[in-house]
Amino acid sequence: MLRLLLALLATPAVAQTRCPTAADLATGIRVLFEDGSAETFRLGGPGLVEVAGREPDGARYRLSLAHGHHLLSFQAVAEDGTPDPASLVTYDYGRPPSDLPLPEPLGRFSSDVTVTDAGGPRQEPQMQAFGPLTAVTLGGCAFDAVEAAVAYDTPEGYTEGLLWLPGLGISILTWQQPGTDARVDFPLLSIGAGK
Repeated sequence: MLRLLLALLATPAVAQTRCPTAADLATGIRVLFEDGSAETFRLGGPGLVEVAGREPDGARYRLSLAHGHHLLSFQAVAEDGTPDPASLVTYDYGRPPSDLPLPEPLGRFSSDVTVTDAGGPRQEPQMQAFGPLTAVTLGGCAFDAVEAAVAYDTPEGYTEGLLWLPGLGISILTWQQPGTDARVDFPLLSIGAGK
């Protein structure tokens, strides 16, 4: 009986996660996905959000996002936290990151983008389309949200879906579709404040 009582008392403390707010970007907003991957969003420089990610197989990476949405860079990271210089990919929209627009409900954004990786620069124009402002519940937390579809002008025609959370100032990858292949969804398991 005592064991059952202790288990019941301990369960709420373990199960509860505080829903994040924009202020939590200073220390980190952690997103966990059903496939075992995770991302932690933190404020970088002015107008920048840095993302530390981990794939289901343990591979690590980091992203830099303008306004928490526009991808500026991707880089693989070794287990000891050392970035892999050969894996760095940068995205240049032809304007300072601070001049990139915030996502807007029912808005559109297109840009020529220069992508630079180990193979050198290439052009990869991009088109973003945003849905209406809606209410969503993610991991037990309620947020205003805007769905976004981003089409990349690549030979295979890559497209991805993002969920912009204006109250937090971040976009979360929700699906991707390379060319005519089947769409791959990334269901979210939880979102909370903390590392």
